[in-house]
Parts: sequence; C-alpha cells; structure tokens
Amino acid sequence: MKYGILMISICFIAAVSACPSDSSVYIADGYPVTVDMLKGYGDPVKHDGIVSLDKVWFVNDRINQALIIKLHVDYHRTQLIHFDIRQMPSVVLDSLELHTRSKTGKGYELLDDNLKPGALFNFLEIAKRIAPKYFITNRGFSLGMSPDEAVELYGAPNAVRETKDGKLCVWDYTGELEMADKKKDSTVQYVADSLGHHIKILFQDGKAMVIIMLNDVP
Repeated sequence: MKYGILMISICFIAAVSACPSDSSVYIADGYPVTVDMLKGYGDPVKHDGIVSLDKVWFVNDRINQALIIKLHVDYHRTQLIHFDIRQMPSVVLDSLELHTRSKTGKGYELLDDNLKPGALFNFLEIAKRIAPKYFITNRGFSLGMSPDEAVELYGAPNAVRETKDGKLCVWDYTGELEMADKKKDSTVQYVADSLGHHIKILFQDGKAMVIIMLNDVP
C-alpha cells in the first residue's frame, strides 16, 4: 500500500511539469506499425475452432513480446495489447476477446474464459513475426520501463490499483472531437482527432509488463 501512495505522490509531482496548466492538445500514443503491415491480416484468424475477429497478431521471439491490434473501419486501431509472452496476467486475458461459432451455426459467441490461456498461446504461435522496433510506442515507452518514466510521458495516472499481478496504472484522456460543441476545461489535456484515449500499464517490481491502449469510436 505504501508503494501505491508513494507512486501517486511521485506521479502528481512529475505531472506538474509533464502536463501544461492551460488547455492543450496532444497526439494519442500508439505503435509505429504501418497500415501496409496491417493489410491482409485483419480477416478472421482461426485455430482449432477458435476465432480471432478484427485483430492482427504480432510477435518478436528474441525479445519475447507480443502486440495484438484490434481494428475498426479504415484500419482505426481501437485496442492495442502489448505484453511479455512468457507471462499471461489477468489484465491481458480480461482485455482479449476470442470467439467460437455459435451453437446455431450463425455468427459467433464469446470463448469461455477458462479456454483463453491455451487459445492465446496457439494464436501467438501463428502470429506474424516483426522487428523489435515496432514494440516501442511512438512516444518512446516500452516494456521494462519504470512508473516514473511513464509519468514523464503521460502525466499523472487517473487511477492506481493493486492487482494480483502488480500495480495497474490507468490514464484516461478526453478526445478533442468529443468536446466539439462543449466548453473545454482549461485544466484538461485533450487528444487531437480523437473521441477518447485510454492507457493501462501493469507494473511488476517497478517495471512495465503490460501496456494496453484503447481508442474510442462512435
């Protein structure tokens, strides 16, 4: 508990310099995976009767990391899950949706949670292999970095929670597009060309082990 309180205090102090006092707009973070790398990989991926819908799977075996990108219209990246493949924390399994064919044979239904770990391993085996440079965010964050380094890039987290897998820090940013017809708060940092941007980072022993990014859609 002391670690969580200390971390929040550090985050608040660092955020004073990381976030401007007046209203500002910044670009949502993401990964340097190109559209060309996504083409042809957004179709349903199937393995042993289990289906991954609207997702592209990337792995680098040398650094033991995976990046799963969920796509929307025009390759809009609604969810990005980046983690160490040697571990499967609950935040990864809870964030990942996999499906099976419905019992009626029409459409799909969600895969049971107890089948997710094995299915995840199978999909990682057939994932597209890419270079390590794609596992560093556009703002320069990556697995293994510290809470202090996260605060320097993202400001103070909106929430810090203790989980069985470690400390989970959550950042929620308001999208500039969401405020198009509303008065902006001068103390809020807005995300350009966005309806909302969210970041979750799981820290174990002071190092980032999971990074999850969400981008809101209409």
